[in-house]
Amino acid sequence: MALASLPGTGRRLDSGVSAEGLWQKCVHEGRRAHRQALAVDEKLLGADHPKVAADLNDLALLYDAQGNFAQAEALLSRALRICEKAYGEEHPGVIPSLEYLATFLRRTRRPAEAQKAEARAKAIWANSGRESPAEAVGATFLPFRTPAVFSKCA
Repeated sequence: MALASLPGTGRRLDSGVSAEGLWQKCVHEGRRAHRQALAVDEKLLGADHPKVAADLNDLALLYDAQGNFAQAEALLSRALRICEKAYGEEHPGVIPSLEYLATFLRRTRRPAEAQKAEARAKAIWANSGRESPAEAVGATFLPFRTPAVFSKCA
């Protein structure tokens, strides 16, 4: 990635659009696309389906990227509650949501809360009898995936 394409560099691209402006456009488009996906999944699957939780985690990443931390945290918390309800509080299916939340808490300088979420995820994994966290959760576990819309914005 060229220096001019990095967010926050203040450099201008050939089109006269700043890298920061392009980044914000991508985040805005990503947020719009993820809100649409969330609405469809909620309608088709129900508000408490694990796929809805995955949508919420993805959308939270975009709010976090824009500095909207209150909205990001609310979405991450909702996703965790959905997984706990769907799988049970000690099921490996809650590990991805705990990891997303822990990463967010670290980024927002709340290490004690992050450690608590991480410790819970590790305990769930240890009690699962599986060899790796990804195996404990299953093949659908894709930690910290980048929303695909970013690759389509440029």
